Amino acid sequence: MDERAQLLVLGMSAQTASRDELEAVALDRSEAAATLDVVRGRHPGTEALVLSTCNRVEFYIAGSGVTAAAQTAFEATHRLRDQAIPPLPAAPAGLWYLLHDAEATRHLLRVASGLESAILGDVQIQSQVRAAQGLAIEHGTFGEELHRAVSLALRTGRRARRETTIAEGSPGVASAVTGLLERRLGNETAVPTILVLGAGSVAAAVTRKLSRRKLGRVVVINRTFARAAELADRHGAVAREWSDLSAQLEHATAVVAATSSPDPVLSSELLDAVANRRRVPTRLLVLDAGLPRNVVDTPSVDVVSLESIAAQDVDLLGDRERAVPAVEAMIEDAVADWERQVTGYNVELIIKALYRESDALSREIARTLVTTDDGEDATRLVHRSLKRMLHPHVCRLREFADAAQR
Repeated sequence: MDERAQLLVLGMSAQTASRDELEAVALDRSEAAATLDVVRGRHPGTEALVLSTCNRVEFYIAGSGVTAAAQTAFEATHRLRDQAIPPLPAAPAGLWYLLHDAEATRHLLRVASGLESAILGDVQIQSQVRAAQGLAIEHGTFGEELHRAVSLALRTGRRARRETTIAEGSPGVASAVTGLLERRLGNETAVPTILVLGAGSVAAAVTRKLSRRKLGRVVVINRTFARAAELADRHGAVAREWSDLSAQLEHATAVVAATSSPDPVLSSELLDAVANRRRVPTRLLVLDAGLPRNVVDTPSVDVVSLESIAAQDVDLLGDRERAVPAVEAMIEDAVADWERQVTGYNVELIIKALYRESDALSREIARTLVTTDDGEDATRLVHRSLKRMLHPHVCRLREFADAAQR
């Protein structure tokens, strides 16, 4: 492919990979930042964004040398896990998919609209895309071409949610978690205590929904206490230190683990020990909403996996499924607009290049005419030089014109 692309996406998602396979390459914020730094260091000027959620790990690359930059991100991800580096896929195939330009843009719009999520219409993906954008800006890898694509994706996602029923019932992991807890804890005679582990986007959404529905006493625990305190204060919950986790588990009715830790935060040894010291008559209910897994399964507690959590959110699925054709039509219109903008943008780049090279060539010819002694006709010299300069740009303009007519 042309080494300059408006957009390239290299990714793996829940639709192409198992949870174990996703876990093997999942990136937390610091790891995503490290990957961006590697790309920026090796490919200055190339734009890059990392979108790593419980459903996907994707690299969005734009600018010059996109294939090489994608390869760098791909290798950096595997090195973080000390894994063997497989070949970079040449097309959508197997676990990883590689998409270019219009196909990559269409994919990003589908992601932002919730069509590619494990829970159809997932409302949290918009905030996750914005967070990925913020990280890329922070690390100097977000430029004009990614801005155009991401802005379009976020606008299309908002329009889909505003004009269709794709987000009916505010679908997402947080909604599924809250609905499951409502069903499982509805017969509790005492006020349940629900622990939320983490302070990222999923944990924040869970805390907000639990507080709004008044399901019980909500306690937020995070390794960075300040973030737990800020989240708890915002939603009328209680914050506790990470060192207090074991004691809090002894009194809790349920726990939602939603951290980005690369290792389980609730080991079988910890859960077994807590089960033996429990001060409440019911078994501890543990909802694992993290990727990689936050919980090691053990018979002493009731563990609900992320896949099982997602499967709970079915009440309004029919309304959301009926909205899919309308959302897909919006996406196709947006992709067509994107292609027209890109065509115009590229033509303007070529025109600027023509003026720039024309100035440089004029100076070169002037120097040649002053120094030449062979008597070559100046008109022929200028004509041949200008044809040489114009040829590659005329070819590119014809390519854009052909693409616009298709």
